[in-house]
Amino acid sequence: MATNKKSTAKKTAARKVAKPAPKKCATRTCKKKEQKSEKHKFIIFALAVVLIILCGSLGAITWARYATTRTGAATTQVAKWAVAVKQGSANISNNFSIPLTANNAHTQVAEDPETHKQKIAPGSTATGDFKIDFTGTEVSTEYSIAFTPPANLPTNAEITMSAKIGNDNQSVACTTSNGITTCTGYLSLDQVTNTPVVDITVLVNWDDHDNYVAGDDDTVYDTPDGEKAASLSLDVTISAKQSFGHNFGS
Repeated sequence: MATNKKSTAKKTAARKVAKPAPKKCATRTCKKKEQKSEKHKFIIFALAVVLIILCGSLGAITWARYATTRTGAATTQVAKWAVAVKQGSANISNNFSIPLTANNAHTQVAEDPETHKQKIAPGSTATGDFKIDFTGTEVSTEYSIAFTPPANLPTNAEITMSAKIGNDNQSVACTTSNGITTCTGYLSLDQVTNTPVVDITVLVNWDDHDNYVAGDDDTVYDTPDGEKAASLSLDVTISAKQSFGHNFGS
């Protein structure tokens, strides 16, 4: 039994070892087929290599582009704003006092012992001058002078304001609201550049005739005001700002 088993195992091994080798082409037709098969394999390999190269190139093209970069800064210049309020050539600030100078051409009036300036009476005028200086300003401007007539202003007296730019009278519009009179004027950029100083005159005019009650003489109002002999104080607020939307004409 043992001998038979060994013999069977040898036969099986011999069969495995004796596996026939693949047949080689002996004919011309067979050899041509083999050559074509090898060529096809080479072509497929070459195409695969080309595709790999192309894919890499296309990836680079997708992310490449022309590009230019410049760095710098956008600049502009801020227009200058410069305003000074002056009395004569001296600058004045808050809590200023503008003395009024009386003109008593038609009557003689005593002086104030403190200021040594003439007082006012019926027939008198009194003026106070100051300047708004826009020298150096580089925009069109608007200015206003607001004042509240004092409660003890003589009945026949009135307060007005006038302005001049250079030798030209300046048009000033005055309105009164809630007892406050505001006078407003404008300077174009050309005026600010060439004639930047505005001369302001405040005028107190005490008429010597009665404009209020027909048939009555001045004493009806002037005498009681003279008996009070009050000191007049005029509160003035001066403002200046850049002008927006005003039509300066051609």
